[in-house]
Amino acid sequence: MTAKVYMPADRSAKMVITGLPFSDGNKAAKIAMLRKMAGSNIRVTYLQGTGQWTIARSHFAVIARGLAERYGDVAMIYDRNVQDKCTNLCQEADPSSADTCECVCLGLEHGGGYVGRRWKQVGDHALVSNNTVERAHYTLTAKDASKWRKHIDA
Repeated sequence: MTAKVYMPADRSAKMVITGLPFSDGNKAAKIAMLRKMAGSNIRVTYLQGTGQWTIARSHFAVIARGLAERYGDVAMIYDRNVQDKCTNLCQEADPSSADTCECVCLGLEHGGGYVGRRWKQVGDHALVSNNTVERAHYTLTAKDASKWRKHIDA
């Protein structure tokens, strides 16, 4: 099983670590390992019965690098808020012409196509919405982690 580091889009949520191998010992040994990576003062919380650990999101990069270097790779999963864009001209247009829409929404919102989204007017015609969360997956290898470390530490 590959260790995973998950970063939720919610800025108030902590990052979640899963998949730490049983060979790394008991709970205390794993806490010591994570503290060695991110600093002895970090608060590590084990979510009983889930195999999940939480740590402040500010330690995401250092924990991901440390796990990749220790295990050979780590799965990094992070959610990010995506700002959708459209125009009021598009949303007020005839829905039957959505396939020819030239708006940045690519016709998805043409004629008010998506109900339930909250749009904010940011110009004469421009609208933005932050209702979409996009999930990205990346496998960080030990080789990439060492390059990343050199780049960041420089």
